[in-house]
Parts: sequence; structure tokens; C-alpha cells
Amino acid sequence: MVQCIAPAALLLAAVVTLELTAPAAGIGDDVVARAHVHALDGAWTLTNEARGLQLAGRVPGGVYSDLRAAGHLPQDIFYRFNDRDYRWVGKENWTYERSFQAPGEAVGKAKQVLVLHGVDTVADVYLNGHLLGHTDNMFLRYRFDVKGVLKEDAPNLLEVRFTSPVQAARARAAEQAKQYVVPPECPSPSYRGECNVNLLRKMQASFAWDWGPAFPSMGLWKNVTLEAYDEAVLREVGFSAQPAATGTAWDASVRVHWEAGVGAGGAASSGVLAVQLTSTDGVLIFASEEVPVTLVPDAQGLGHTDVKLTVPQGAVQRWWPQGYGSPYLYRLTVTLRSLGPSLRTRGGVREADVWDQVAVKVGFRTVELVQEEVVPGDKTKGLTFYFRVNGVPVFAKGSNWIPAHVLPELGADPGVVGHLLHSAKEANMNMLRVWGGGVYESDTFYQLADELGIMIWQDLMFACAMYPVGDDFLRSVDAEVRQQHRRLNHHASIVIWAANNENEAALRGNWYSTTGPLFEQYHRDYVKLYVDTARAAARDEGVAVPFAVSSPSNGVESESEDFLAQNPYSPLYGDDHHYDYVSDAWNPAVFHNTRFGSEFGFMSWPGRATLLEATDAEHADEDLALGSGLADHRQHHPGGNLEMVLQALQHLPLPGRFNDSQHFDTFIYYSQIYQAMATKTEAEFLRRSRYTLSAGGEGQSMGALYWQLNDVWQAPSWAGIDFAGRWKMLHHYAVDFLAPLIVSPHVEGDALHVDVVDDAAGTSARPQDVQVRTDVLAMDSFSPRAQRVDAWTRASPRAYTASLADLLARAGCMSDSRWGCIMRFRIMSTNGTQLGPDNFLWPRSPKDTPMPTTRIQVTDIRGPLPGTAHQRWDFSLRLAASSPAAFVWLEAGPLRGRFSRNGFHVAEPAALRLRFHTDETVTAEELDRYLTVTALNGARSKQTNAACKHSQSTLTALVLFTILIFYQQCPRHFS
Repeated sequence: MVQCIAPAALLLAAVVTLELTAPAAGIGDDVVARAHVHALDGAWTLTNEARGLQLAGRVPGGVYSDLRAAGHLPQDIFYRFNDRDYRWVGKENWTYERSFQAPGEAVGKAKQVLVLHGVDTVADVYLNGHLLGHTDNMFLRYRFDVKGVLKEDAPNLLEVRFTSPVQAARARAAEQAKQYVVPPECPSPSYRGECNVNLLRKMQASFAWDWGPAFPSMGLWKNVTLEAYDEAVLREVGFSAQPAATGTAWDASVRVHWEAGVGAGGAASSGVLAVQLTSTDGVLIFASEEVPVTLVPDAQGLGHTDVKLTVPQGAVQRWWPQGYGSPYLYRLTVTLRSLGPSLRTRGGVREADVWDQVAVKVGFRTVELVQEEVVPGDKTKGLTFYFRVNGVPVFAKGSNWIPAHVLPELGADPGVVGHLLHSAKEANMNMLRVWGGGVYESDTFYQLADELGIMIWQDLMFACAMYPVGDDFLRSVDAEVRQQHRRLNHHASIVIWAANNENEAALRGNWYSTTGPLFEQYHRDYVKLYVDTARAAARDEGVAVPFAVSSPSNGVESESEDFLAQNPYSPLYGDDHHYDYVSDAWNPAVFHNTRFGSEFGFMSWPGRATLLEATDAEHADEDLALGSGLADHRQHHPGGNLEMVLQALQHLPLPGRFNDSQHFDTFIYYSQIYQAMATKTEAEFLRRSRYTLSAGGEGQSMGALYWQLNDVWQAPSWAGIDFAGRWKMLHHYAVDFLAPLIVSPHVEGDALHVDVVDDAAGTSARPQDVQVRTDVLAMDSFSPRAQRVDAWTRASPRAYTASLADLLARAGCMSDSRWGCIMRFRIMSTNGTQLGPDNFLWPRSPKDTPMPTTRIQVTDIRGPLPGTAHQRWDFSLRLAASSPAAFVWLEAGPLRGRFSRNGFHVAEPAALRLRFHTDETVTAEELDRYLTVTALNGARSKQTNAACKHSQSTLTALVLFTILIFYQQCPRHFS
């Protein structure tokens, strides 16, 4: 199939008029009515000429969404094997069209511009049969001057003719190959994806990833508008602020991007620009002097004006990340009006003629990425890598964000985005990394991050590949970086931009056979794209936050090696991505002692209720088994299911016939236990290493961002929240291991070390002297076999070190004991109040810890009650166990929601009061009917979970041996 290409002149016109400006309207409090903007959203027509299809379409929207809504795709796109069966959609060409009458307000205006705020991806745009231009970058807004083409007195026909992205990528790869191949040509076969996505400026994950399906999307995924005006309009407002040298004020910079109604060389419009800063409830804080401006635009009619403000420091509060203070925000309103008073009056009062007005929310804060010698004067020990916000070193805690949906038009759903970000906040996260294989997220995402105090590490959209560096491609990237920076740079939450995900490591590590005669070519391309183009564009726009060229990377050390370090994973510099699926991840000795862990993680399966949304009653028994065709099809990480088997066998009593459907729920449960425990262990290791520095210079870590927060479909992945929004055990554990104050035990040899990690160290936020209480419990009784209380002060993170064997012997927990033991750790104030979450330690693997069967009772289910988390409703319930219970896991069947605690150990006889948070309208009786409770050593009522049998068959041992041989070299995870 031949790619549609615009004539050279029109293609150039399309390139130079790429939309580098603000969306027509904001979201939430940032919305300002703008009379010159006319929406062309809503009902369109979608056609496929080759198939003779014509159906109703929607804008914003996409081809898959519209085909599904019209019934041409009979089941949900994620039903069973539909990612394969519906692939034909992405391999064909489609056209969106609509007829519209020019609005009366637009008729006769000097400037008439068609704006496509998001086109996915390769398309030609026609108005009334005239080719306006070509699009090939879904991250850009495209603007087309339609003066003279727009009919003002008759219907207009607007058409956007899409070329299959699969075919377009293939054609570009073939053309590129005439010079040299830009790898990888295709993803791993296990991805079940499409090839050459790196040749397109498109969401890279839309062609599949090791955690997601291939849905090569097409569509107008953002708004389409007609803009008509005479004098000028505002486009975007940038904001940054630094404390003045005097220390008594903020020096704030406001960059106002505008478009004049006349072209270059015409009579320039003159107007007045005014800036107001108010509290979010409308109280005036600061008003600038009115600035006269003469709007002299560039060749595309664009320009900007800088306004400097001096805001008294006492007039505003600083924006702080979560855990360090409140994320104060202010409303910045920019007004552009004519010089003279208007002849119109409103309410009898003469007023200026306002041309346009834009409002954004801003925060006052400083951000630095500190890369200094760890040991001053000794370069061999490496450099620090941490964020200093408002002068305070911040340990970054959180996760990595992938698109909320594989179809980009559905990824900005406010309910989904809100649930995920609120869930991140509730898990004590202060940073999310927006991964470079997805999309620049919606305004909703960044505004909510601002409000919640969640810092954003923002990747540019390049991931796990080499990329072409032709002139057209680089021009498109330059425009993309400028547009996204202008759109986003007023957000207080964005604290760093990074040019790509893993491409420095991929090039140096020869992931895609780049070592060879073309290595230097790829190296030159790398520098040309990310340094000479992307970073240069960002700097030219005045980036007010740090910029990293890659992740992982050695930071400034990589720069000194021509941006390609010999070892991008060096623990002495920059950030690190660490994956190891064979070593025992419950043992912290296997982890990288890095400066900043920006990716690490482990896989698990989502629960049955979520998986049932991908099948039906007819196929459920067949599909929901580890050995099923669907389980194999949904696992896109090479060897991923076998890796999870190996991991479970390390610590959990995996049933012999684990592939069977009767054991699938047990395997899901075990995979989530292993994932939660492994991620907990690595996150705590990184948090503890903040206080350590080895003789070789390793340590002083200042970041722990695990992979990954969310999912794009119902499948095994690294996510802590599944596609249905249900929290996996991992996210429940994150609430505790990312808490501001934790006690963290770990074992080295026979030495038990118990540390206290406190984000508020050096402040007076908590009492200076606290106690660490250690209980050793046998699994048959709530009465501790041994107990110790140790004083802890802020002078050192170490609370105590003791012989583990001696402590266990004193408790009678040695090998001759009938029941195994578990250790519980708490931080207590001197008056007996618990200050942080419980922590625990298994002296032996759970599979080697004999446990009696416990009986778990759930009583007193009440509700619905007003919600106490971000969900609307709560239900209250009491849970008690007859003896200590391990990894207690509650599920509510098809009900969507989550429990206030889950995956926990019951270590006291008193009943626990729990809550179930949900947005669904259900009754207490329904919750009771669907509620199941499982523990490693028991279950609700008298039923005994299969896990209690602690049996492993000869088959299991054989599988273990086979896996160990097969995985001598661990397949890595490419995020």
C-alpha cells in the first residue's frame, strides 16, 4: 500500500505551521471562555473505502473506538485474542469527515485557522477538496490557515484521510534502509506486535510492548477547532520563579505566546498585556503593570512577550512535594486587549476591548538536580544524583507511569487518571516518571499532579530504539519539544525532562546489534537527535528545570564521554534501571547500590475478577489457567510465566500441578506475594542506602521509582494497580514501604540489622527519641516468644544490630520447634503510640515455615458509609484470626474497589477494623456475598487454602531444575 505524501510545497507549509501553542481551552479551573474558538468535535463520519464501510465516528476519538461503538467489532477489544483478531483495523486506511457551517462569529474575520490538536498519526487534511497539508506526528498540534478556503456562506467539507501506521512505518523503514537500517526492525516475537514503530512519531507502545498489546491506532485523538479573529489571540503561558537576590521576593518570569492576526510585514497590532496572580479562591495577590505590546510576528504569525514580576515572598506559599509540605497553587491570568477603550459598555461601565484571556495554575518552588562529588576532592567515588526542592534534598519515592489506555483517545479519562494519581498519593508517592514510550499526558494529569504534590519526571517520547535523523524527522522533533515544553512548563509538578528511555544503554549495550561498522553512525545520530535537536530546543525555550539526555544514564559523566558512557549502569553516577528475575529478590544483597533507582520491578498476574473481564463464562475454565492458550498469549515478556514460577518456588509452596485451572487462583496469589515482597525489599534497600557509602563509593541513593504503576489491559505485568483499577498486593505494600517513617530490618549473614528511615530527618516534625519494638512470634500464638525494645535517636539510622540466631534461639524458634516464627517490628513513641507502619521479617522462607491452619472470621459488615479515601463509599468490617495469619488477602469478586489494608499479617488477637473503598453502589449484603479471604495458612470459614499443604511434587522439582538451566542468562525487561 502506497503512503500518501503531500507535494513538497504543501508539506513544507504544514511543517512550518505546526501548532506550537496552547489548546483551545483548559480543564477544570483553568477554563476560560474564548469567543474566537469554535469546536468541531462531536459527530463525524468514518469510512473505509476498500471495505465499503461507513459508520458514525466521534472526535475526539479513534478508529478502534468507533468501530466498537458501531458494532463492527463485536466484542471488547481486550476480549480473549482480539488484539490479534482485530489487527486488520490498523493495517488499512481510514477517513474521518464532517460537514460544517462556518459560525457567524467567524465570518469575515481576518484570520481563520483550522487547528487539529492531536492527529494519530499519518494523514492528509482536506478542506473543500483542497489539500491543506500532511501530518505525521501524533504529539503535535497542526494549524492550517484556511482563509480563502473556508466557505462562509455554504457548508464546508473537512476530511482527514489516514494512512495505516503499520504500512507507513514499513514504507519509511524501506526508504531508510537504502542508507542504513535503524534498529530494531521488529520487536521480540513474544510481544506479538508490529514492526518499525521507531520510524514514526507515534506512541511507541501502540505497536505492542512486553506489558501491552498491539493496537496500531488511528484517529483525531484530541479536539479539532476553527479559530477566527482579527487582531490577536493568546496561545500559551509559561511561568517560572526564583527567589530574588534580596531574599524578600520572587523574581517571576511569564512568557506569553500569541498569534497576530496579520502576517509578517503587515501592519502590526498594538495592545496591552496584563497579568494577575490570585489565590485559587479568587483573592488578588499581585497585579502587574499593564505592558504595551506591539505584536510583530514571525513568518508563521507567532510571537511571544516576556513579563517580569516581583512578588513579595510573604504574599505566596511555596509548592512542596508530598511529605514535605503543602502543594500551594495560584491562578495566573493573562489578558490581552486593545490600547484604547471600547465603545461597548457592560452594565453601563466602559471597559477595554479584550482580545483574549488565558488562565493557568502555577506554583512557587525551586528545583535543582544535584550532581556533586560524593566525597569532595575525590572524583573516584563518583557524583551525587538527587533533587533539591526549595533547598531541601528530597528522596524521590514512587513509580513509573505508562499510558492509562493503549488507545490514546481513552487515556485521558478523568476518572481513570484521577483514581491512579490519588492512589499514588495514598501510597505516599511523591514522584511519578512518565515513561518515554507512551504519550505526553493530558492537562488533567499534570494539573492533578500539581494539586497532589506529586513530582513528575517527564520523558520525551523515545524508548528502547534507535531513531532516524533525516531533516524532516528532526524538524518534527524540534517542533514537538517546543510545543510540549510551552504547553507544560508552567506546571510546578514537572521537575525534570529526560530525552529518552534506555537508548544510551541500548546503544552501548548492543541490544539491537548496533556494535559493528555502523556503531559510530548510530552514536552520531544519537547525539544529533537528543542533544543537538531535543536538548537544544528545550534550552532555547528556556527550560526552568533540569534536563537529562537519557534514563538510565550517568548524568554529567555521560556528557563528558560524548553522551555515551562506557557503563550507563554505573552505581557511582546518575540513575539506574535494575531487573533480575532469577536471583532471590527477597535478599537485598542482589540489588544495585545505585544513586537513584528510576526503574526496578517484578511481574505478577492480576486477580481473577479482572481477568474475567477478558473472557466469558463459556471460556473461563479454559482460559484461566497458567498453561492455557490465553495465559500464554497475554504474557508478552519472554519467559515471563516461567520466571514467575521460579520466583514462587523460591519462597512459596507452589502446588505440583500449578498449570491447571484449579490452581490458577493460588498461582495469582503467589505471584502477587512475590512481587510485593521483592519490590518492598528493593525499595527499602534503596531507602536505607541513602545513609551509607561503601569504600568504593556506592550508596547515598536518593530515589526509588519502581516499575510500574498501572496497566493497559488484563494481563501479567509489573503493575501495582491492574487495568480494572484494583490494587494488587504490591500497591498495598507501597503504602507502608514508602511511608514517611519506616523501620526496616535486614539480615547479613547472622547479623540482624534494624534501621529507621525518616523522610523528616533534620526537622522537628516528630519526637527526637523513639523506640523500636521487636516481637518474635511463633505461628501458633499471638503471645511473643521474645521481645526487645531499643531506643533510637536521629544520630544514626541504625536502631540496633543483633545475632539473629541468638534472638531466635531465645524465642525457641530453632529447627526443633513445632511451628515456625515470624518477626514483627514497630516504631513507638515513649508514651506507647505507634508512629509508623508495622514491618516484618521471615527468618526462613514461608514455604519452610511450619504454620498451623488459622480460622479467619469476618463480621460486622456495615455500609455504605461516606468515603474516607478518594472513592465515594466505604464499608466497614471486622476481621479476626484464631492464630497468626500470613499474607491475608481479601477480594470482593466483581465489585470494583479496594480494602484499606490487604496482604497483611495478623499478629494480634484483637479484631482488625478494615474498610472497603468503592465508587460502586452496592449493599453490605452484596459485599459479604462476594467477599473471600485467603491467607497462606488459612482462609475465611473452615476451608483450608491449598497453600497450607506445603507440598511440592517431583514435577515441580523437575520444572525448577529446567528453569534454572534455561535461565543461566536472565532475559532483561525492556521498558
